[in-house]
Amino acid sequence: MHRIKQEVCFRISRVPDLHITPSEWALLTVVHQDDGVSAKKIAEKMGVTMSAVSQLLRRLEKDKIIDRTVDSSDKRSVCIKLTPSSKKMIEPMEGSVCEGMSSMFSVLSDKELQTLAELNKKISDSIRT
Repeated sequence: MHRIKQEVCFRISRVPDLHITPSEWALLTVVHQDDGVSAKKIAEKMGVTMSAVSQLLRRLEKDKIIDRTVDSSDKRSVCIKLTPSSKKMIEPMEGSVCEGMSSMFSVLSDKELQTLAELNKKISDSIRT
């Protein structure tokens, strides 16, 4: 799995004009899938601490990649959204990353992919508990 992560990170780093870390990319994909998500939910989905998410959010907000707004239904919570310019940047990137992932996993049969997904879920579930 470490080698796969390295390959994904390498592919992200080779995209012109994209100066984000793999952790930032992971956060952006969470926000892209759930625009207006809370920092707490991001931390849960990424499996990291709120402190780590806060650091990532500060940098991404400074670079005008995300916006933070107070949640109208809960003033204690903050909603994280992509800026319009970052949406334009991320959508093509997701396609490139997905193509790269497909290429890496193309050597596996459907049954092997299913087994890999089941094992990954089992490991992930055991880490969360």
